[in-house]
Amino acid sequence: IGSPLGRPLVRAQLAKMPAGPDEAAREKGSALVYGRAETPAGESVELRMRTVDGYKLTSITAATIAQAAAEGTLPAGFTTPAGALGADFILSIEGSRMLN
Repeated sequence: IGSPLGRPLVRAQLAKMPAGPDEAAREKGSALVYGRAETPAGESVELRMRTVDGYKLTSITAATIAQAAAEGTLPAGFTTPAGALGADFILSIEGSRMLN
């Protein structure tokens, strides 16, 4: 992908993608998140939450995680954001709230 032959192909594919929302739309928008987990025995749990716009949420969480990494407060090795910063990390982001 990073080769002289690959870069034009990647650029061509990216050019076909629709533009993302502008800043006004990102400020006004929100995202609804739904999750469901089920055990082999058939027991299940569901959750719903609302967050800020997905583009905005990604930039906020990426910056927060990068800051934690720079400060050396993350555990070593691979983990999820919740594994590194706690299950309620997403709720610390302004505009994120559980719906159920």
